[in-house]
Amino acid sequence: LMSSDIPGYPSVTLQAQSEADQFVIESDNSFNKWRKFPASESNFDAPENYAWFGGSSVTDNFLIDSTVVNHHYTTRIKNIGYSSTQAIIMHTTNAPVEFSSSLPVTQQPSAGMVSASVPVQVSITLAGPRSPEEKAYLRFTTDAWLTSAWKQVSFPVPSATSGTAVIPAQAAGTDVEYYVFTTTLDSTALSVVNDIDLVTLRFATNGGINYSYTVGAAPAAMCALVFNLDMSGQSISPNGVFLANSLNGFVLSSPMTALGNNIYSDTLMVDTTQVVEYIFVNGSGTSAQYELVPAACGTPNGLGGFNRVAAVPNQASFQLPVVCFSSCVAGCAPVFSQVVFRVDMSQQNIAPSGVFLSGSFNGWSPSANAMISLGNGVYVDTLLLDTTLTVEYKFLNGSSFAGSESVPSSCGVTDGFGGFSRQLQVPGQNFTLPLVCFNLCTPCPQPFLVPVVFSVNMSGTNIGPGGVHLAGTFNNFSRLANPMSLVGNGVYVDTLQLDTSAVHYYKFLNDTNNLAWESVPSNCGYAFGLGNDNRRLFVPETPSVLPVVCFGLRLPRFWCRWFLV
Repeated sequence: LMSSDIPGYPSVTLQAQSEADQFVIESDNSFNKWRKFPASESNFDAPENYAWFGGSSVTDNFLIDSTVVNHHYTTRIKNIGYSSTQAIIMHTTNAPVEFSSSLPVTQQPSAGMVSASVPVQVSITLAGPRSPEEKAYLRFTTDAWLTSAWKQVSFPVPSATSGTAVIPAQAAGTDVEYYVFTTTLDSTALSVVNDIDLVTLRFATNGGINYSYTVGAAPAAMCALVFNLDMSGQSISPNGVFLANSLNGFVLSSPMTALGNNIYSDTLMVDTTQVVEYIFVNGSGTSAQYELVPAACGTPNGLGGFNRVAAVPNQASFQLPVVCFSSCVAGCAPVFSQVVFRVDMSQQNIAPSGVFLSGSFNGWSPSANAMISLGNGVYVDTLLLDTTLTVEYKFLNGSSFAGSESVPSSCGVTDGFGGFSRQLQVPGQNFTLPLVCFNLCTPCPQPFLVPVVFSVNMSGTNIGPGGVHLAGTFNNFSRLANPMSLVGNGVYVDTLQLDTSAVHYYKFLNDTNNLAWESVPSNCGYAFGLGNDNRRLFVPETPSVLPVVCFGLRLPRFWCRWFLV
């Protein structure tokens, strides 16, 4: 049975039961006097021309497109009597969805509160989910339907039963009428249609009289309304954080401004007569995460959830209180990230007490956070830090500030004592800091190594059972690490690869016990550690063979035997 829901445009919805189903448009009961031209064109979701053949019957003009079993097909015909006309067959997966019978359309501001230069947001509610093919539109006029325009309704998710569209701001005194409808035509196809009634599936017209309002005078004042949000505890989308609101149909436009410490802000110029609904969104597009506004501070959004709401005060500017994402209040529960601090000490002589991390997180204690050696001069310490904090810190060589690094100004902040500290805004996820060199902003420069040959003449000395050894700052004065080799005539040698930027102190040992150290004369000895009888070497820039010295003397090798006799 055909429906007369739109006068002059009867419609009928059929459900296909076979892939072999086809359509034919007939006059009366059995006489086919309309024929589609050209028959080869697609039949569905576009207005088609049907020619009238007068008093004679013509061959059935079956349409060429196949149907899909159980899908629905709504035919609407322009009824202008027995003459050539137009019809459309609109294909939907399910039966066309009806508008809600209780409250299909609402608007904000309400009809009596619309002012000049203020857009109107229209919200629609359907009786159930739409088929994928169904689109919803708002159609409006400002000249009693001599002309009209339309806006597509935006739904937050495909399964939503409520959506919004916005009528642009109009001049004072303008009478606006509007209604809402559904169709299978997308925006491009609808833009070339002259007869909107022909392509309508379902509609809501306020009982046939249309929804309407008259635009009043411009508001007496506008308010700079500031929205503030705390995102602490949230993993921030790389696309940013957004404010969706009823003033622009909840469209995500520009991201909110990050003020630091996870606080975000946005400012809207709002008519002081308005009541604004809004919601915060973490991200944009398909990756957007809408907050879950608690009922205690929200108003129903028609989707089973809630929006925040703010009545705009009659003043030039107003700061809304800071709230946490998905919460009614400020004071978000702290969230902690695991942060790994790393320092390269390979160019330092490590203090006996080790390497330490000191900062604002431990009250600048010089000894509370001992760092762990990973080898090759790299030290680490792992801390759980509040993601709302910005911390300052330094690395210490030893457990006192006497061993504090000198942080360069290019990567530091003033420490209040004439120097600089490193700084970190704690990230919202676990994070490993880049490896930096002690006293530098960057990794340590790689050393340039050259071979250096050390030689000692042991002539006239009885060699201990452990042999001759070389010890110094290059091996932490180990008595065992560097045994020397006899090359003849009492001369022992050892070759080391040394950094050309280094200065080393060293001694020779006869045997491996603690009594085997040579006694370097004061005229060639240098202080290091507990004694002043160490030899010293400024590592040369090219491969070098150091002069042969006598064990315990400054003399060259040919003096050794003579001097010791």
